[in-house]
Amino acid sequence: MGDEKFGQYVEILQATPKKLRSWLQDLNEEQLRFKPNEQTFSVKETLLHLRDIEIEGYRRRVRLILAENLPTLEDIDGTRLARLRRYQSANAAQALEEFTQAREGNIAYLRNMTAFQWNRKAVFNGDEVTLLQLVEKWVAHDLEHLKEIEELLGKIKAPAA
Repeated sequence: MGDEKFGQYVEILQATPKKLRSWLQDLNEEQLRFKPNEQTFSVKETLLHLRDIEIEGYRRRVRLILAENLPTLEDIDGTRLARLRRYQSANAAQALEEFTQAREGNIAYLRNMTAFQWNRKAVFNGDEVTLLQLVEKWVAHDLEHLKEIEELLGKIKAPAA
């Protein structure tokens, strides 16, 4: 894999915990739990989703791709996890620390990949993907949820009409 592409991915993956920390530091519990409707996650739920997907999703998937020949990677139902694990009742500061530590460990792990490893394949959501393509999905997942949080912050901090 080209160093430039990897560098871009790492930059995005490293920036996520920093962005979350800066955005969440001034939010109170009510703001963290705010949901414009029942179909969307709150900021807190999104944070816990990112933590759980980091650990139980992407970390596990990367290791499976490296350990097995063409493994089938499990998809995770984030909405179900949020409900079962009661994300709205969780400690956001602790979740952010756990996410940050997991992310740092995952990035360190990715930095040690060889060109051969980047091309290892798995089946994910019915498609054959390389490890590199999985990391691309990981980056897209981060960006999607950062955008959702940014939109929520706009609603939380908007003056009442």
